[in-house]
Amino acid sequence: DAPIEGVLEMYTDVTDAQQNSEHQQRFLLLMVAAVLSILYVIFVIIIKRAERLLSKQSEQQRLIEQNLEHLSTHDALTNLPNRMLMLDRIKQSLASVERRGIKLAVISLDIDNFKSINDSLGHHIGDEVLQAVAKRLTDCLRKGDSAARIGSNQFVISLPDIHASAVIAKIVQKLHSVISSPLEI
Repeated sequence: DAPIEGVLEMYTDVTDAQQNSEHQQRFLLLMVAAVLSILYVIFVIIIKRAERLLSKQSEQQRLIEQNLEHLSTHDALTNLPNRMLMLDRIKQSLASVERRGIKLAVISLDIDNFKSINDSLGHHIGDEVLQAVAKRLTDCLRKGDSAARIGSNQFVISLPDIHASAVIAKIVQKLHSVISSPLEI
């Protein structure tokens, strides 16, 4: 209710404070951008490494599956096809023989007195004999022929694409010559 006696105005220059505030905002914005950029680079590095690890694991898994597939169809000692794979190959050859009108020969090979080799010289020598016989068989077969170990000392040889019986006789003679030559163990 009293009369106004005077007005006092005070001016404060806020330009510096406003500029300082804008500078702090820009600095804060740059810091946030820098931190986000660093996090982005870190995430990219993590993702790339994870991709490499997953790719490596996938390759290892593929190799393990291939190895298991090979072990399921091949003899562990001689690395020749086993009975199951040989039967499959013979079935396929029989189907081809019927379509093309050619012959298929299947030879059974048994190592004489193999038990006496194992008994007198030991199983490790018997294993070496089997491996040597397997190598000799595979070395003298034609392309497309197959040899398999189907028992302890039993082998089967599949000879597809036979056009004449004389060819079988030649192959058997060659196999006999190769197998009957002495082994150095």
